[in-house]
Amino acid sequence: MHTSATDLGNVASSAIVALPAGATFLTTRTDTGLEHVLVTPDFSDAESVAFAIARSMNARSDEVDEVPDLTRTAHVARLRLDRGSTPRPDTQAGADFTVLSRVIGDMLKPGEWVAMAVRKPSKSESRHNKIWLEHFGVRTHHSLAPNAVVMQLLAGGTDARRAMDLTVRTASAIPGFGLNVTGEKVSPAKLVTSFIVLAVLLAGAGIASMLIPQIAWPWWWTSIPAAVASAAVAVLFGRQVLPSFARTVRRLLPWGQVPVPSRRFGRWQPPKPARTVQNKETGALTEVPAQDGDYPLQENAFLVGPHLPLAFVSPHTGAGSGSASTATRSVPGELRAKVGPRAGVVDDSPVHLSYADMWEGLAAIGQPGSGKTALLEHLWGSLACDRKHPGAAFGLPARNAMVAFDTKGDGKATEQYAKWMEFAGDETDVFHVADPTALEGIELFPDLPGQTAHEWARDVVSAMQYIWGEESIGARSFDTLTNVMQASKLIARHGIAQRVVLRTLPTDASPWFYANLLLTNEGDEIGSELFAALADAAVQPDAPEEMAQAVATLSPIYGTGVTQAQRRQLVEAPRTKISALVSAEHWWSRPSTRTWDELLDQDRAVVINTGISPWGHVLDEKLRTDLSSLMLFTLRSAIRRTCVGWFESGRAVWVFADEVKHIANVSAEVISWMRNDARAYGLRCMFATQTPDTLIPELRRILLGFGTLALFKQKEGTTVREIVATLTLSGTTWDTPDLVNLRRYEAIISTIYDGSELEPFNAVMPDYRGERDAGTWAA
Repeated sequence: MHTSATDLGNVASSAIVALPAGATFLTTRTDTGLEHVLVTPDFSDAESVAFAIARSMNARSDEVDEVPDLTRTAHVARLRLDRGSTPRPDTQAGADFTVLSRVIGDMLKPGEWVAMAVRKPSKSESRHNKIWLEHFGVRTHHSLAPNAVVMQLLAGGTDARRAMDLTVRTASAIPGFGLNVTGEKVSPAKLVTSFIVLAVLLAGAGIASMLIPQIAWPWWWTSIPAAVASAAVAVLFGRQVLPSFARTVRRLLPWGQVPVPSRRFGRWQPPKPARTVQNKETGALTEVPAQDGDYPLQENAFLVGPHLPLAFVSPHTGAGSGSASTATRSVPGELRAKVGPRAGVVDDSPVHLSYADMWEGLAAIGQPGSGKTALLEHLWGSLACDRKHPGAAFGLPARNAMVAFDTKGDGKATEQYAKWMEFAGDETDVFHVADPTALEGIELFPDLPGQTAHEWARDVVSAMQYIWGEESIGARSFDTLTNVMQASKLIARHGIAQRVVLRTLPTDASPWFYANLLLTNEGDEIGSELFAALADAAVQPDAPEEMAQAVATLSPIYGTGVTQAQRRQLVEAPRTKISALVSAEHWWSRPSTRTWDELLDQDRAVVINTGISPWGHVLDEKLRTDLSSLMLFTLRSAIRRTCVGWFESGRAVWVFADEVKHIANVSAEVISWMRNDARAYGLRCMFATQTPDTLIPELRRILLGFGTLALFKQKEGTTVREIVATLTLSGTTWDTPDLVNLRRYEAIISTIYDGSELEPFNAVMPDYRGERDAGTWAA
């Protein structure tokens, strides 16, 4: 097909000029694929016109005996201009006109259709359209091309809302359309409602005249027959006996046609520029603002270039027009052997990923429901089974710790991770962060040997800076939070809260609880008294030296001469950070805790569920994301302390995350370290994301640089282009349809073996959960 709008417009202009009014360009999806149909009234030159239109698209025309049955869809909608819409100078330069047909093909379900009826514009319509466009500064537009046509767009969907959505989405995909539009349901309901309301009003007026003589009018006796007649008209419109647009549509649908766009009713009001008017009597000057005037056509009619109806039925849609859903590629022979977990099935045979190369990470990318989470759960299950018998798979380390973050909020992944561990005959340490009744947790900031309270506080605030960013926690807030967390740690460690008399404070609370008080989030009085208790404890003979240091560092906030107003100003910025985390006090103050260091060293399988607990407890979305990011940051710190030399000694720590944006919401620092600098620590990352376009650019670039990519169905334009560009680096040819047309649970796998990158291939994910539950799953 011609890629230039000018070339396509030229060939389309000569092809479409002979079409009679009422010709319908139709795209519909059947059980076997897409059908692109041109339906015309019977006229002598029909075959030659159809041939010319097909030839202009480098396509073929075939005469058919029967048109598609458009009555299979009970709901029909048409495109309508939004009131007050103004044209935008949307260029067609560089546009790919096959995209319109591809978008339509991706949208349609079996039985659904989109149709465009066209006619020639009148001279006044063409003239008025040019005046209207020029008023808005649009002097180059496809509707100004020779032999432009007036089109009306309708769609049939499985329900009314979907039919309306189909019209709008189709219009938005038309290159250079440039108008704000909406969809409206084709139905006689408005006419029926209008006449029913009129009947009720007439009947009410007649009854009121009979009962209240004071308001009687001379012809009141005619209101009852008029009401009956109005109700009868409503019934006739509802049964589509009387002529209406809905009746016309229903009569044309069996013939594969939709109505011709009607002409505008009434006098057209042209746009007027801003001008100055002088009063003839007073001589005063008045500024009259510009007037946009009326839309030059009827609100359901649109003047478009002659090439757009052709693009509407372009058969250049690959999968949609009946060919394979995406290009198929042969599977590298090395992956047929059991070198790691199964990645999927190709030609009824399993293909595997390489355990030995997993240190370069795996990223699963795809839209919701495409299969990426199911893949991660299966990889977790495979590892759970294989780590009990490391020799069964080449390249698997002898010892493996496992950590999974379930951050989506529904807790479903946690349930599946636990079921896979049960299937493998192994134990899982599941931590439900939202559950206030749980007794066991993870001490994210443990007391390290020789670490002072000030050093501990700096580690805590560094983690906080990771989850909120350096702009949110600048140098001043960093120092304030460090000083407050240092004091809070000492208050918690030495039971200083029992010295407070203003109100009874718990002595077993977390440092976050006391930091929240020192930052006056519960009032200035309690914060001042808690500081006074700390200061009193610091002067005792047995007080540690760092307690006096903590009092000194808080003196800018609570020292002598600092007023309440000054204190409020000093803590204004950092107080919100602590108040956000203290709402999870049930997590920070659990009576029994283990550390990341212990869990890693013992090769435990750990699942962190920050979503809903089995008993219905939930965290708000922001707190869930903050805690998830905090846990990843502290896990990295523990890996640095605990996992030194693990790669060389045959040990590994596997980290799974089903939505990476929840663990790295503002910074790519940790993910970058895990990808580029953590090989010696035995780290292997298994991450997934459904919306890479929402990730910060650096993080998106890192994910696309992982050693293994499992690329599921994706439609977001920028992401699709980036992924296609990444695939072509392998030296093979890929295009956007290869990614957009993937089926559910089908993925393009790009991976490595023995350090060398292999050519990407397609694989289908079996129902691994079903195999597990049926007892038929095998490594």
